[in-house]
Amino acid sequence: MPSVEQQFAGFLLLLDRFQKQLDEFMLGAYLACDFGSDSGDDGDSTLSPQVLLDVVDGTPQMTLNHAITWMDLARDQELNEYRRAVTLTFTGAGIAVEAFVRLDLDRDMGEWPAGVHVPYRQRADGLGLDEALAFVEARVEEMCRRYDDVARLGLTPRD
Repeated sequence: MPSVEQQFAGFLLLLDRFQKQLDEFMLGAYLACDFGSDSGDDGDSTLSPQVLLDVVDGTPQMTLNHAITWMDLARDQELNEYRRAVTLTFTGAGIAVEAFVRLDLDRDMGEWPAGVHVPYRQRADGLGLDEALAFVEARVEEMCRRYDDVARLGLTPRD
């Protein structure tokens, strides 16, 4: 039987693999489309891959968080955001996992009206560690394979 340290190291290595999958997908989207302005210095965009560790109401959480934020100063008053995330919450009843894609748009873009949109969300509660990792693996694969919502934003492709 592996020690607790070995189990934890294996858990972190698997999460790192999922983080890299999300990172590659979001980097591809970031490089494929102009998230800023076509006019050069009038726009700003940022790609932010992060692993966030937090304690919320005494409950530990780990989030694989990937976001592209952008603003076209000629048109937007607030930042726009395209986010993909997977959160694992460690409770006494097991691990809760939530995976989602979220768009937070300051203005109408392509097929999306201004506002907050969650075109993809999957959640499971009370999972054991192996079940949680299998759920994360399946959700990351699904989000990267089937849910390319950035293509529907009407952004200009980069050359």
